[in-house]
Amino acid sequence: MIKAMDETVDPCDDFHEYACGRYLKENVIPEDKTSIGRFVTLDDEVRLKLRASLEEDVGPNDIKATIKAKDMYAACVNETLIENRRMTPMRDYINSLGGWPILGNVSWSTWKENEFDWQSLAAQTRRLSIFALMSPIVDIDSKNSSVFILKLEHAYQLGMPGSNSREYLLNGRNDTFVKAYEEWMVSFVMLMKETDDKTIEAKVRKDVGDVIDFDMEIANITISKEERRDRERFYNKWTIEFLQKNITEVDWLRYFNKVFEGVNVTIKKDLEINVAVPQYIRNLIALVNRTPKHVVANYLLWIAMTDAGGLHLSVGIDFKEIKYRYNEVLFGSTLDKPRWELCTVFTADYLIKLPSSRLYLANNFNRESKKVALDMVHELKLSFAEMVKELDWMDDATKKVALDKLEAMRMIIGFEDFILEDAERLNKEYEELKINRGQMFESVVEGMYYLANNGLKKIGQLVTDENSGLSQALPPHQVNAAYDPSLNQMIFASGILQGLFFNKDFPKALNFGAIGVVIGHEMTHGFDDEGRLYDKDGNLFQWWSENVIKDFKKRAQCFINQYGNFTIPEINMNLNGINTQGENIADNGGLKQALSAYRNWAKRQDGRENGLPGLALSNEQLFFLSFAQIWCGKERPEQLIKRVRTLRHPNGRFRAFGTLQNCPDFSEAFNCKKGDKMNPENKCKLW
Repeated sequence: MIKAMDETVDPCDDFHEYACGRYLKENVIPEDKTSIGRFVTLDDEVRLKLRASLEEDVGPNDIKATIKAKDMYAACVNETLIENRRMTPMRDYINSLGGWPILGNVSWSTWKENEFDWQSLAAQTRRLSIFALMSPIVDIDSKNSSVFILKLEHAYQLGMPGSNSREYLLNGRNDTFVKAYEEWMVSFVMLMKETDDKTIEAKVRKDVGDVIDFDMEIANITISKEERRDRERFYNKWTIEFLQKNITEVDWLRYFNKVFEGVNVTIKKDLEINVAVPQYIRNLIALVNRTPKHVVANYLLWIAMTDAGGLHLSVGIDFKEIKYRYNEVLFGSTLDKPRWELCTVFTADYLIKLPSSRLYLANNFNRESKKVALDMVHELKLSFAEMVKELDWMDDATKKVALDKLEAMRMIIGFEDFILEDAERLNKEYEELKINRGQMFESVVEGMYYLANNGLKKIGQLVTDENSGLSQALPPHQVNAAYDPSLNQMIFASGILQGLFFNKDFPKALNFGAIGVVIGHEMTHGFDDEGRLYDKDGNLFQWWSENVIKDFKKRAQCFINQYGNFTIPEINMNLNGINTQGENIADNGGLKQALSAYRNWAKRQDGRENGLPGLALSNEQLFFLSFAQIWCGKERPEQLIKRVRTLRHPNGRFRAFGTLQNCPDFSEAFNCKKGDKMNPENKCKLW
């Protein structure tokens, strides 16, 4: 802790600099990374351990599912074989989707305009886990959380790769990042055509421009992140028959049945679905119908090749190099990540999550730590309950329902036991996934089908612990935690229950300041501007009185204003206070909860807890230092721009700075005077 600090800084002037100043001065962002920080360091350690597990020879302790993970990793790192096969598998893949018109008259291309049907191709690509144009997904019913429902959403993927590319595209063709996207697509097509002829390139550039214009038009009709926070607005339960009468240009029964072709489900006209964005669907169909067929086909095939699973890892080095040039502009990193790391991320974080976690957990988790962490969660729950009871802006009736929701909140600490103890269940979950060590490209395509089928087959099923998907969404090896409002459930992955975040032998002040705040953060998500819309059973339901809602929104606006006025000096841009409000509410609530829980624990010990040698700080000061130091880190300007434009979390500096500004107990602990930067007169408070 001492090595990270700059004790020459006044903690009442800038506590983040006081806590992290030396760390920031002495650490440089590696060329292959967009940031450094405590999360990144721990993530790197976990990936090295995962790599070691994935590279081990298959042994007697392996099960079928873990063998598939090892096979996938082995296929991915075999660059020699991938290079030898070059474009052959990609050509077969393109033709299986009907061909790619942008390639023109290359001998192997099969596209025929008179046979093109965008609805069929959109359904076919959806079966490959591609969410272009529109996204039919199977999800927990927001108003009946006991069952899975079909939901029709807007495009989750645009032609510019990344789930957050909308805000870049809205800036137009002259945006630096959009220009990089254009150059990448032109280079990709020229490689596929195997020519550097300038006349051909000019034609390709025109076709690419049409695709990007189409992409920008789609971005323009998608729903902004600010609007998406109103969950009630995006719940519209229609039968497919009603959908057909209201939006007639698509044969919906044919479309949905093609989507579900791989899971032997027949969709009928009386099926109720959630048409989340009817106006977007109308606008999309109008756009597609006025766009030339070849442009739509070029768009869908581009996404199917470049933003689908691990296909970018399945082609030759020349394709990798042009993708890297795009990434360099978008993310600022000047060196690509090593192959082993890319393959570890693809295998363990995307395709074969739980078997990879099983390999990791076998050697890297202490069950005693799981028990200590569980005890902390119970302490945090008690402190949050006390906070609710003391609120002066919430009436008694709403408090009772809030406390009922808190009591019903479930949790996964570290991992679900079946991952280590039920080989049969794990093997069954992955039995349909076919992996071939000698065929990386085909294995990735199989994986895309597998992931799509795994989600689609849940339609109409009752929601259970086995199929809810929470451990799949956040596998145990990841350095993260989450809250799912539809399940009213928290998960704290094993990956985050270590390092500076948590150690069962650390002083409690440090554990409560780090992982304790993380636990409180996730718990508070159940009561932030989005989580509060769900009841204790995970249903979208208005359980707040109108006066309480009014007071909540007024207090939430304080956070929007506070964080929206923070300027990131490296890029001279302000944080988005609206998009980050849920995280900021959770950070502030989590800190207050964790401090209260620590104080309750300390009282039971009669104050008997040793401090840290070499630091003349009280235990409560250590608590705040531990909290601030989990946010030690820095990011490249490109990553900061992405954060402001598209992400839900502020950067680490303002997560520490803003939260501590609002905390009177912090100012008291460090004797900060009213009017000091860390102790402003006006503070935001919700929970």
